Amino acid sequence: MPSKVYGVKYMKKTFFLLIPLAALAVLFLTSGYIFSEDKGWEGLGAPDKEDTAVAGRPFEGQFTYIKGDVIKKNIAEPGWLTAAVNSIVKSGDKVKTMEATRAEINFGLTEIIRVASNTTIDVLKLVREKEKKTTSISVEEGDIWGNIAKLDVKDGFEIATPMATASIRGTKFRINASQKKTEVKVYEGQVEVYRALGRKKYEGERKDFGGVKEVKGPSEVPPPVKEVTVDEWRMVIKKNQKIVLSQGQPLPEAEDFNDTDQDEASEWVKWNKERDEALKKPAK
Repeated sequence: MPSKVYGVKYMKKTFFLLIPLAALAVLFLTSGYIFSEDKGWEGLGAPDKEDTAVAGRPFEGQFTYIKGDVIKKNIAEPGWLTAAVNSIVKSGDKVKTMEATRAEINFGLTEIIRVASNTTIDVLKLVREKEKKTTSISVEEGDIWGNIAKLDVKDGFEIATPMATASIRGTKFRINASQKKTEVKVYEGQVEVYRALGRKKYEGERKDFGGVKEVKGPSEVPPPVKEVTVDEWRMVIKKNQKIVLSQGQPLPEAEDFNDTDQDEASEWVKWNKERDEALKKPAK
C-alpha cells in the first residue's frame, strides 16, 4: 500500500514539473527560434540583419503638381512613362519636362523641387541610412527651383550640374544649368557650391616605337601642377546672391541681385514665390 501512494505522489510531482517545461517549449516554438552551435539562437523565418537594418533603406518622392507634359524613365525599366500628379519618383529615375510645362516634386514634408520647361533631371539617390537621410539629384540641363526646410545635421541634400555641386542645408534657391554654364541664385538661407573638378583626357596619337631611335638629352623638368586651394573650388552663396560658373573659367566672386532685376520679373520666378507663400498657410 505505501508503495502505491508513493508512486502516485511521484507521478503528480513529475506531472507538475513537466508543465513549465512544456510551456517553455511552446514559447520558443511560437517565437520561431532555434539554436545552432555555430550561430546560437536564431529566428526561424525572421529577416536577416541586412533586411531589418535601417541603413540603406530607400525612400520615394512624389509629384504634387504638373502642368503640361512630363515623362520619366527608371534605369531598371524599359521605355518612358507619362508622369501624373501623385505618381512616384525613386532612385534611378530620369525626369523630363516638355515645352510649356511645370512640375513639382516633394521629397519630404518640406523638401520641394520644382522643374521648369525643357528640363532634365536625374534622381541619383534617395536613401535613409540609420539616422541619416540622403537626397542627391543631378540637373543635366534646364531650370529648377528648390524650397528645402532646415535639415538635420546628419542629413544631406545635394544637387549636381555639369559644372558644380550645390550642398543644401535649408534654403530657397534656383539653379539654371547647361553643359557649359551653371547659375546658382539664393533667395533665403545659403548654399555651398563646389566646382566640378575634372581631369583632362589624354588624346595623343599612338606612336610606333619599333627600331632604334635617337634619345634626346636631359631637359628642364616642368614645375609641379599647381595645388588647388579650398577657396578656388568651394564657395558659400548667401541670401540675394548669385554665382555663374562657366566652363574653363576660375570660380568667380558671388554677385548681389534684387527683385528689380529683369530675370526676377519672369513668370517662372513669380509662380515659385507664390507656391512658396502658399506653403506657409495652414491647411484648412
